[in-house]
Amino acid sequence: MAIIVERVSSPCGIRAKSPAHRYFTDPGLLDLVDETVGAGYWGDPCGDPFAPAWSRAAWAFDIRCGENGLLLPWPATPAFINPPFDDCVSWLERAAGHGREVLALVPAQPGSAYWRRIVWACASAVVFVGRPKFGHVLEADDPGRGRRTGDIISTQHPTDCAVVAFGIDRSKMLRVWSGSSVVVAPVQGEVATLHTHVEVDMS
Repeated sequence: MAIIVERVSSPCGIRAKSPAHRYFTDPGLLDLVDETVGAGYWGDPCGDPFAPAWSRAAWAFDIRCGENGLLLPWPATPAFINPPFDDCVSWLERAAGHGREVLALVPAQPGSAYWRRIVWACASAVVFVGRPKFGHVLEADDPGRGRRTGDIISTQHPTDCAVVAFGIDRSKMLRVWSGSSVVVAPVQGEVATLHTHVEVDMS
């Protein structure tokens, strides 16, 4: 089965600059990222200085300053991404072609065409039981609770979420993530990477 990616989509960051699209990964989930790929060893190509991941990452690109992780080369280390959910396809394509371990926190859409094309062909995934909480930038003042626009609050995400794993042993994913999620698909044989043109053995 041949998977062909003709291009990387347009740069991210336009919608991601809006507070409505700034959902920060919970520190408890970052602990699982550390356990999976190594604390202090992974980078964040889709970073935000206000996010807890910023201080944990070995390197990071700031999408709010125009550092486009879809176009910039990633250092040859593992990576973790929590991309803008309105452009997660482009980020999954980029992650699949990185050639190193990558964890991606994205919407859980296992029946979608892009999951069939990228996730099930090249990776494994864990889907959360219940919707995880994220740090969210408040869009408007909330005087009743003493909150102001721009405050970071913990809130449950409005959609189901999953962590997609590229280049990571399935047994490790099961061991590390099984307490908060369920593995919904195995990887058959070696994990493939998604390049401009790559043959993926589906046998």
